Amino acid sequence: VVFLACTSWQQRKIERRNSGRSWSLVLYESDDGPFVTADTRNVRMTPAASFGLTTITASASTFNTNHVGSLIQLTPTGYGGTFNLSGEDQWTDAIRVYGANDNDTSFTSLVTGTWVGTLQIQRSYDGPETGFIDVAAGTTPWTTTVNASGGHSGQVIYNAAIWYRFGFKPGAYTSGTATVTLTYRGGGASGVYRITGYSSSTSVTAQTLTAPSSLVSTDDWSLGAWSTDAGFPAAVGFYDGRLFFGGSDKFWGSESDNYYAFNLDDEGASGSIQRAVATGGAINLIKWFLPLQRFIIGANGAEISVRSSSFDEPLTPTNITLKDAATHGVAAISPVKMDGRGLYVHRDGLRLFELAYDVESNDYRVNSIMLLNDTIGTGGFLGLAVQRSPENYIWTVRGDGQCPVLIYDPREKTTGWFRFVSAASAAGVAIVEDVVVLPSSGPDRVYLSVKRTINGSTVRYLEKLALHTEAEGGATNNMADSYVTTAGPVTVVTGLTHLVGETVVAWGTTGGVTGPIGTTYTVNGSGEITLPSSSTGVTTGLSYD
Repeated sequence: VVFLACTSWQQRKIERRNSGRSWSLVLYESDDGPFVTADTRNVRMTPAASFGLTTITASASTFNTNHVGSLIQLTPTGYGGTFNLSGEDQWTDAIRVYGANDNDTSFTSLVTGTWVGTLQIQRSYDGPETGFIDVAAGTTPWTTTVNASGGHSGQVIYNAAIWYRFGFKPGAYTSGTATVTLTYRGGGASGVYRITGYSSSTSVTAQTLTAPSSLVSTDDWSLGAWSTDAGFPAAVGFYDGRLFFGGSDKFWGSESDNYYAFNLDDEGASGSIQRAVATGGAINLIKWFLPLQRFIIGANGAEISVRSSSFDEPLTPTNITLKDAATHGVAAISPVKMDGRGLYVHRDGLRLFELAYDVESNDYRVNSIMLLNDTIGTGGFLGLAVQRSPENYIWTVRGDGQCPVLIYDPREKTTGWFRFVSAASAAGVAIVEDVVVLPSSGPDRVYLSVKRTINGSTVRYLEKLALHTEAEGGATNNMADSYVTTAGPVTVVTGLTHLVGETVVAWGTTGGVTGPIGTTYTVNGSGEITLPSSSTGVTTGLSYD
């Protein structure tokens, strides 16, 4: 799964299926947060149901059409739920009872319906899902075989929560449906809904994701932090087993090893991390994340190092601090990682900077790597990619369609620039729009997305660079742009439909001699050229200087 983030769009995922050739682009959705913290005391929300598709009504104008798709969390006071039980090992949701005396822990039950069996009440000290044991009344577990109502005094353990549930134990159900209503005036558990439709400023339809503890009106509610109304994250990244999203001056880290969980009610070291970027100075708008030895946030006004402690323990909700590594600011262009270093584009778009760990300061520091050529970024950098084999090359894409490439080896103190310029067609320049490097067991493969004008039409090709070993002379000479190769022997070269009307050159072996074949050729309407004689190992494409 590839996770995508863009300010103007809801997050997406690219999913690859088992075959490796089947892909899907789908929405990314979290069902439990994050939410916006806001003062909601002047508006009360009332859900119509605690399951399925329902309606949420506001006491004052609140909603607009941009809230469709947003989460909303309602936290009512007390507990009131009705459950239909019609089989063995079926149970009501658990009530969370918390208090310091009998009045605080008392709750009521009402059993109705037509059924045959034995209903049991159980208690858990562990949580709402596990650890349940039978509750005894005197020396006998509390059970009923008939419709009944009554009050229950929960066990009092100071400052401890206890969960209670009703249901049929295995072997205790015979037939029918028992309807059990549980009511508790204390506590309360949040419910989460996803807004699916807009009716008015005071009414929306919503899908229940987590049932609230009751359907009473509440002024304790929160809208989702991500929506068309609130905006969407601009950055996404992994670090320490968490998925991080960043937008505006805030970032949200998922629960550990759960990339869809952002519930702040789940406490502990593995809980969700949610923070504002407040390191002093101007507001910092997040542009990207970079997972180095520390988690680096790139913002428009600063490069920020996220750390837990001086011992670099794992990040947790309670062990996290943010410090400015520098205050240059970054452009909204994805950075690249090379070992423990990061390379990124300065906020002016014209300069390339490096993040490197500094032992003396025990944090990351920023250095310019433009000192040898401070104008090679003229026109602005648009993208970055790292090639590690056969050498360290930092590929960049420039606004004019050229590719400045940095030869870079910090250990050897080697730094140098050269420019890759794709061959122009007869009708105009060739524009490189993007570069991608795919690691390989041999030399890494470099792909360029190139815009050309061919036969009067604007076309885009994904063009793969030849390997160094294919452009060193000898029997193989893949030294042309947009080329095709033909093993031969051949006199008529085909497969040049992407170059119809263009002037091309040919290299190969003719009569035992390797080199250029003839001078130039014009590709005919069938995508062919005719060589003066039979040749082998023929490479045909656009010439370049």
